[in-house]
Amino acid sequence: MAKYIHFMLKDRANGKKYSELVQDGDELVIGRNPGSTRKRLEVRTCIPLLDSNLSRNHVVVAVINSRLFAYDTSTNGTYVNGRKINGEGVVLGNGDVLGLGLTEKDHYDFDVVVKQESDNIFSGLKGILSNAFEDSRVK
Repeated sequence: MAKYIHFMLKDRANGKKYSELVQDGDELVIGRNPGSTRKRLEVRTCIPLLDSNLSRNHVVVAVINSRLFAYDTSTNGTYVNGRKINGEGVVLGNGDVLGLGLTEKDHYDFDVVVKQESDNIFSGLKGILSNAFEDSRVK
């Protein structure tokens, strides 16, 4: 049974939420123009944040063994819980704070929400879609 992770960022400044469903092997790219310099087939999911202080591909969140790892790929800095990560993979967990921007004091803070899911979340939707398709064919 495939395990999915519901990954959400909540902007502390304006409350806006960015939410994605990811699984092992996925990469989530966050930045000003994510995926612009990467092969599209390699990047499954992107979260664009429109700000000139952020790099195009500011941070990559990779899912490895059902854990999220943040990798700084920016020139402007990425922080996890106030600590600059400098390119190394840092585990992201529920309740962490991901900071993107220029300095420790001048950056955007996002609350991280991580929830493990199973593929059962899709079974109800699959049944609904199958029934709708069958109903449309019967008429």
